[in-house]
Amino acid sequence: AFLVATGAGFGMLSTMARTDAEKRLIYEQLSRELEKQGRGKDARQADRALLKLSPPVATAVIREARRLAVEGDVIGALALARRLASEKETSLAGIQLRATILGMAGRLEEAIATLESAAEAAGNDVGYHRQLALACQEAGLHDRAVARARHLRSFAADVKESAAAVELEGDLERKNGDRHTAVSRYRQASAMVPDNARLLEKLFFTAKEAGDRNSAIDAAGRLQQLQPTDSRWPQALLELGKKVLPDDM
Repeated sequence: AFLVATGAGFGMLSTMARTDAEKRLIYEQLSRELEKQGRGKDARQADRALLKLSPPVATAVIREARRLAVEGDVIGALALARRLASEKETSLAGIQLRATILGMAGRLEEAIATLESAAEAAGNDVGYHRQLALACQEAGLHDRAVARARHLRSFAADVKESAAAVELEGDLERKNGDRHTAVSRYRQASAMVPDNARLLEKLFFTAKEAGDRNSAIDAAGRLQQLQPTDSRWPQALLELGKKVLPDDM
């Protein structure tokens, strides 16, 4: 991070790596740090150097494929996804990347078909099935998206993963415009992981949007306990105590 902060370019920084193993480690770190500092061109050089290794570094393939897709080079991006899928250890990641690229290109039906074709092979890969649920939602297949989210619960490894699956259901309902059902799902998830402030904030704001005063007050009160120095929550409770929300009218 210090060397990157000096302003040195990738060409100079890359001389620190000699062997392929060193290149994998150092170039990956350089790419992340350079990107973090807003030096996208140098970060891209680091990723392209990683693509020259055999096998290429998966994270670099994904980053470069996403860049190409943003630039409109869908063919180039899909070629990288195929390269990733061709390696046994990264085949599932390659399929996910292909679906992501197709989704970015607006080819949602193809993206879903790509994901569903390997859903069985994905087994209990939570990230994979989550991506499939979101892809279905983006394609307007809400019922299928919710079904996929519920399927996640069937192989959740712990309470945290179960809560994440229920939260995903809430996210899908909110995207579909059903804020009341979203609030119900967020409350259910929050009961599983009561100390999750991020989820509570989502519950609070969605409840306010839905006009669910009681749920908003409950979430704000719990957030005040979890974040006693945050002035937003006592203020929110004060406002909710005075304001008449739609469900009270």
